[in-house]
Amino acid sequence: MKQNKPIIIGLTGTIGSGKSTCSNILKEKFNLPVIDADKIAYQVCEKDNKGLKRIVEEFGDEYLLPNGEYNRSKMSETVFNNPEALEKLNKLLHPIIKEEKERQLNQHKDKNIIIYDCPLLFEANEDSSVDHILLISADEELRAQRLKERNGYNDEELQRRTQAQLSEKEKLSKADSIIFNNGTEEQLEKTLAQFLRNLT
Repeated sequence: MKQNKPIIIGLTGTIGSGKSTCSNILKEKFNLPVIDADKIAYQVCEKDNKGLKRIVEEFGDEYLLPNGEYNRSKMSETVFNNPEALEKLNKLLHPIIKEEKERQLNQHKDKNIIIYDCPLLFEANEDSSVDHILLISADEELRAQRLKERNGYNDEELQRRTQAQLSEKEKLSKADSIIFNNGTEEQLEKTLAQFLRNLT
């Protein structure tokens, strides 16, 4: 018997844990709809979209490139060491992002399970908007190795990006389910299959 509404799984993980790989497996191998928080945040700030219009209203047209697109690098510089500017940006974008998220959720309301892929699930207080939190974790040394190989990060950049997120210990304490991704992609797929069987 089909349930009345889908189970929304909040998928998250510290940078380098393999959350994106997990998200791809859930979409490609298990045919689950994935709503990507990062993609939504990007889309609402594309040229002529509502988010970019609000940014220009609040911050000025110097945050537009000559072709009318969002000057993301200038905004990154502005908010990097300015918590007030970052808070202002988040406050004006959050309702727009939430509206788009709800629209995408409604597109999949006939499904049993929906994955909400959100790296900053806890930091953005989005954990209360999902039914089940799945945390992808990995050993600290392995996370660092992956990021150095994949993104070319040095130790300073690694530390800065890790510190921008909630600590691994805090995330582990808040998650409903945890998958430790220290092995191969094949092992991860098997573990995800078991997780889905247990969930349903």
